[in-house]
Amino acid sequence: MPKRILMVAGESSGDLHGAHLATALWKLDPTLEIMGVGGDRMRCAGVRILYGIEDLGVVGVIEVFSHLKIIAKVYWMLKRLLQNKEADLLILIDYPDFNLRLARVSKRFKIKTIYYISPQIWAWRRGRIKVIKRLVSHMMVILPFEKKIYEEAAVPCSFVGHPLLDEIPVDFDRKGFCTRHGIDPNQPILGILPGSRRSEIGAHMPVLLKTLPQIQKRVSNLQVIIARAPSLREEDFKNWKTAESQRIHWVSGETTEVLKASDAVITASGTATLQAAICGAPMVIIYRVSPWTYFLGRMLVRVNFIGMVNVVAGKKIVPEFIQNEVTPDRIVEAICPILLDSNLRDKIRKELNSVRETLGTPGASVRAAEIVKGYLN
Repeated sequence: MPKRILMVAGESSGDLHGAHLATALWKLDPTLEIMGVGGDRMRCAGVRILYGIEDLGVVGVIEVFSHLKIIAKVYWMLKRLLQNKEADLLILIDYPDFNLRLARVSKRFKIKTIYYISPQIWAWRRGRIKVIKRLVSHMMVILPFEKKIYEEAAVPCSFVGHPLLDEIPVDFDRKGFCTRHGIDPNQPILGILPGSRRSEIGAHMPVLLKTLPQIQKRVSNLQVIIARAPSLREEDFKNWKTAESQRIHWVSGETTEVLKASDAVITASGTATLQAAICGAPMVIIYRVSPWTYFLGRMLVRVNFIGMVNVVAGKKIVPEFIQNEVTPDRIVEAICPILLDSNLRDKIRKELNSVRETLGTPGASVRAAEIVKGYLN
């Protein structure tokens, strides 16, 4: 009888990593049955999607309240599945507040749990490592400094490298991409990644649309590309495609290509900052949440930076602005020098390349799949 895997990802980056992990698993064992919670990428990879992530990808304590009904529905559905022993192994991908609760269910019904993409215990809620030690059979981490944390807590752990390293094409046809989207490759290009959640779009787009005219005044012939994350629908941007934004090129499903083509990028904090670093895209990082979420975060979070690229570097190599700092004036003053000065861009790219080198080597999904296969056997 084929082995059955339940894979749970709650947001866009997890969907991407889950798709590659599923593909690598099928190369090792084509008979595997993989089902779970994910998005279009996992679905296209062949995973049987039990529930889509479109309504699950929220961030912040306050923002989660409006989605509790949906989140609870998915939780109870998966709990019944585990209780009925319809899966031989549970793979959890990031999304810790939901996934660690599901791990308790898996433990209760004696189904092994592998966690891929660790909760950010190094940033906040370090005490969760005790819960992870009790519930998780193996932790597969993608940031080099995470392995030591788990080893010190006696949690079985492997550093597999960052899966985004497999996402970035070595050969990129910038001219072809620009031609396809009606963009002049000889003129400056600004890429914008406003986020992969609806709440992030609502928080960032109003400020960005006020900022763009000011940047365009200072940078001649500037072309702007806004990348829509695969986890978002076209309708999520309908309020922002106004008359004022007609000079914007809207691109869907080509985030990596946008990063590779752009001279500079404005991006929401998150996985996208590491994606930009791997692509060598000089960037400015922004992030806004509800006032209450920010207030609680200030009390709980113990890191000096919000951008993952700065966290991994251990220093601020690109500008970042959070909450009330996210203003048109601040963004303009940070991004325009990057767009106008090629020497500054080269300096930032050199720092980004150093970050890339710390993330390991390509093949993370294959290494992770081999660990999973060992537990299935």
